[in-house]
Amino acid sequence: MDKINYLINKFKNSLADENKIFVVKSNGNNLDDVVLAFANEFKKHGNSKILYVKSDAGNSTPGEITKLTDNLFVGAIDRFADYSRANEYSREGWQAIIDNAVKVM
Repeated sequence: MDKINYLINKFKNSLADENKIFVVKSNGNNLDDVVLAFANEFKKHGNSKILYVKSDAGNSTPGEITKLTDNLFVGAIDRFADYSRANEYSREGWQAIIDNAVKVM
């Protein structure tokens, strides 16, 4: 039980940290409502941010970061690896997201 309480407190502290970025992705690109609900809930507890990475981000260039709300951003990537071949990810795509997130967020 001590370990669970420790993890809960650590998560709560992370929510309050304005330098903390939580990255969310789904190969189905179907979490729009979920990440918006997360962002609204996170805002009640602090200034952490959510970066929702999508592979079908419309006309966005891979690596592009778009601010939706004060704490919710959407990043574009060229492709996600299939879950069964997770090690075949887009290294360039993720690096572009990281580089731009540091600048924008």
